[in-house]
Amino acid sequence: MLLLFVTPIKCFGQEPPSSDRTTGPQEPALISASQELASASFLPAVQELRIGHFDVGLLLKKLAAELGLTDDQGKQWIEKHVEDLCGSTGLPHPNALSVHFGSGLTTTMNLTDVGKGAMVSQGELIVTGSANDLANVTNSLQTLNELGIRQVLIQTYIFRGEATALSKLPIGWSLVECASTVASDRSQNGVHPAVMRTAAKENSVVPAAASLTKLSRSSEGDTAKNEFLPPSGVTTSTWTVASSIIERSTPVFYTLLTPADSRRVVREANDDKAIERVMSPAVVVFNGHSAQVNATVERPFVTGIEPVRIESDHASELQYTPKIRVYPEGTSMQLRPQLFDGTHVRLNYQLNLCKIKKVETLSIPKADFSGEFTVQMPEVASTKFNTCLDLPIGHALAVSTSDIDDQGRKISTLVICQCSVRNLDGSTPNKK
Repeated sequence: MLLLFVTPIKCFGQEPPSSDRTTGPQEPALISASQELASASFLPAVQELRIGHFDVGLLLKKLAAELGLTDDQGKQWIEKHVEDLCGSTGLPHPNALSVHFGSGLTTTMNLTDVGKGAMVSQGELIVTGSANDLANVTNSLQTLNELGIRQVLIQTYIFRGEATALSKLPIGWSLVECASTVASDRSQNGVHPAVMRTAAKENSVVPAAASLTKLSRSSEGDTAKNEFLPPSGVTTSTWTVASSIIERSTPVFYTLLTPADSRRVVREANDDKAIERVMSPAVVVFNGHSAQVNATVERPFVTGIEPVRIESDHASELQYTPKIRVYPEGTSMQLRPQLFDGTHVRLNYQLNLCKIKKVETLSIPKADFSGEFTVQMPEVASTKFNTCLDLPIGHALAVSTSDIDDQGRKISTLVICQCSVRNLDGSTPNKK
């Protein structure tokens, strides 16, 4: 073991920390203040490492109250959680560093092979890592202090089949208005879309509210002037941009389902051979953290050709570079649940559906007429559904959309998202 002893004032660049601390790092200082530590072989980039002090007294109390952990178990939980945030590999810690706590305790903290580590003593947490590591720890501790240690289980079901089969399921739908229409109508009256709280009801049709983005429009003079500004990322004085889009609106339906209704819909969809169960992932996240569910395939297409002139000492040659565009075909979801008052989950939900319907090709002659280029023209059908709503715990949000496939059949996609609460050990709160 390589043991490194560094005095707090010399290495941390500050007086020994006091016992009165906030949840954020106290002016994290570079650890590389001593030449001996800066030249240590186990640190590939020691100049990037910093040390931060955090107050975790409140978090230890939450771990004891919500999970029944002892003080020592709570310390171990925090240290492991922080090391995971900093990218722990789970390997033994071969190195160590002398650290000074605000209580006056000076001890040795074990470090990973890249100099990262965490230690808790008397409600104080010391972390070594990069500036980004300390920022992640700060955000995580603030979230845990604010929202607790509970976890949210997000159970998702995705079904697909002919519209006639899915229409037989016991669901009462509401139609989502077109975002552009709603934004235009409400902006004229000065009304902004608001988040609506949904109450639990016995039937399966519970009103919900989609969070619709208001479309802002500048004045005609500003619009005309801005039309001639170069696109984002273009730094040259000459540029060309073109787009050709065909739009066709398709309906999007949604509703809330009670736990009993959700179980019935899933059971009947599974029993119907005409309905395909695409996937049913279950994701567990900390309260207030985000999750992403993806069932997509990256589909690249050559959508254009860009001429590039290559200059050399003796000649100038014109070459052509293909322009590639990648479409994520399939279903993707972004979710962020937040627990409120023990009865509701505020769910930020974004659903994206993308389908490549057909691909046509176009031949373009070369400038020197020596041949042709072939570019692809994919027809892409995409659906986006965004909402922020208060979902009763155990209830489910159901979203459905339909389109026509290559054979002319009307195909529907049904997505069900249900949120329930769990402790870290998998048990249900208030149930032993």
